Amino acid sequence: MASRWCITAPLTNNQPRMLVVPSSGHVKELSFDYQGAGNLASPSTGHQHHLVLRFEDDNHITEIWTWREGDKDTPMVFHFSRKKTRATCPVSRIEKIRGRCSLPPFNGPSLAKTWPLS
Repeated sequence: MASRWCITAPLTNNQPRMLVVPSSGHVKELSFDYQGAGNLASPSTGHQHHLVLRFEDDNHITEIWTWREGDKDTPMVFHFSRKKTRATCPVSRIEKIRGRCSLPPFNGPSLAKTWPLS
């Protein structure tokens, strides 16, 4: 479930809700479909109606947001790239002595799913 706070003219401040049912296995794309909205005056009032998250590769994501107003859909496309960083040696003295340099342990989600965006 995705929720989005839309500040639209004339400040209707609606909150569309979109739902995705991802396929099993390796997911390359998530497609969120409109399920309803809070504070939406009518279905023809402008609101975010659809969202696609496309995982291009380990370093790129594309977002396609679809704005619906009346019977017109307007897609907005955003491309994101992972910021390149230099790997640093861990604090461990033994690793430095052995001449190995690697990334420190990461106790969160997979590094492939962390997205510092530039």
